[in-house]
Amino acid sequence: MRSQKQIQNTWTNSINILQKNSLNRLLIFLLLNSGCGSYPSIAPRQSTIDPEFIPFVEKFEKEQNEVVDIDIMFKATEGQIVALCWRYDYNKQGISIEVDPNFWFSSTEMEKEETIYHELGHCILARDHTEELIDYKVPKSIMYPYVFSLAYEKYRSYYVDELKNQKVLLTDYLE
Repeated sequence: MRSQKQIQNTWTNSINILQKNSLNRLLIFLLLNSGCGSYPSIAPRQSTIDPEFIPFVEKFEKEQNEVVDIDIMFKATEGQIVALCWRYDYNKQGISIEVDPNFWFSSTEMEKEETIYHELGHCILARDHTEELIDYKVPKSIMYPYVFSLAYEKYRSYYVDELKNQKVLLTDYLE
């Protein structure tokens, strides 16, 4: 039978060994998971975005905290359609946006932004159209199926927030 002193020494030695092993494991973990230099927070784009659209896409990414890695290009559309989001599946594969060049080059900066944000609402945020109006005159959402640049410009912050949170109220944004 061991004495109380022997048991205490054995216990103390065991704790010391565990502490050293834990410290060694922590040091090894830190060494393996550290390195020189920094890694980019966002992987480089794999998509093709026409340079005309890049400022609007970058602004959308920043404001919506989303990564846009889809093709965005010019292509003539038919009728009154100014842009289209082609979405082949909901895993962000096979997605692209086509924008009518005649519309684009005759539009204001706000109309361009509204159009890109609207189409990215479809392609990136999986939003559908809504024709709902507030007080029968102002679109409730940027996902309204027609360009409404005057209201968009006036209530831009509301429409940008509403893209991600459909519960926001326009009344909270009125001056």
